Amino acid sequence: MTIMNHLFGSGAVLIHLLILTIVLDIATGLMKSFSKKTKMNFKSRTNLVGLMKKFGMICAVMICAVVDQVSVHIGTPLNMTFWFTLALTINEALSVCENLTVLGIDLGPVSKVLEVFKEKETTETTREGEKK
Repeated sequence: MTIMNHLFGSGAVLIHLLILTIVLDIATGLMKSFSKKTKMNFKSRTNLVGLMKKFGMICAVMICAVVDQVSVHIGTPLNMTFWFTLALTINEALSVCENLTVLGIDLGPVSKVLEVFKEKETTETTREGEKK
């Protein structure tokens, strides 16, 4: 546990939750890519890029922990690790919910919220395409 505290600072407990959501996101993403609903759309390059992003997220959390340690020595604790890890965990959890929704699992109100975000994203993408 001391290695986790050293690498991730005071957010060591939250990093376990982040790692869990990352694993769940990878698992549900693979389930989604191999499902009939997506027509067996597994792409190893897309998978590799996603894994590199996950690794980058963990590296960013470690950098935040270093900044937190330095800020404590300066006299102004920032708690960046906690807030950054919390934001990443929420993002990963939303991704898991989105994957489950694509697989046909009804998540109740969460599914409706995801639909609203997806509609907004589609509208913004269409507007960007019109500008070009």
